[in-house]
Amino acid sequence: MAPFNSDPSLIVIAGTGMVRKIPVPFNGIVLGRDVRLGSPFSTDEFVSRSHVWVRRQGDGVEVTDLGSANGTYVNGIRVRAPTRMQDSDMLRIGRIQLKLAAPGAMNQAMGAGDRRDRRAQTVPQHEYPGRP
Repeated sequence: MAPFNSDPSLIVIAGTGMVRKIPVPFNGIVLGRDVRLGSPFSTDEFVSRSHVWVRRQGDGVEVTDLGSANGTYVNGIRVRAPTRMQDSDMLRIGRIQLKLAAPGAMNQAMGAGDRRDRRAQTVPQHEYPGRP
């Protein structure tokens, strides 16, 4: 039996004095400086009008930067391609920090190898001289 509220959500944890929960619907949500999103999104000058698309992808959550001027970051790494998130990952747009709260099934769906593949999508991998 699934928990009562097992849908993934983003929790705004920085950029405002109030905790706010944003559900991630199946068709996704665009986060940006749209007045319908209200504070802190509408008041953060570093957030683009249409900054990032967050959607469910299979049994997980995926974020896609929509050409924002200041970039989108997952766990401190700039998103340059659609990037998968897992429970407790941090998303930053402008000065706003959001934490993914996902049901337990999503955690089990991603193995340790998936995390490395996800990072390969966000930043180029370089070989360093003298390192194996």
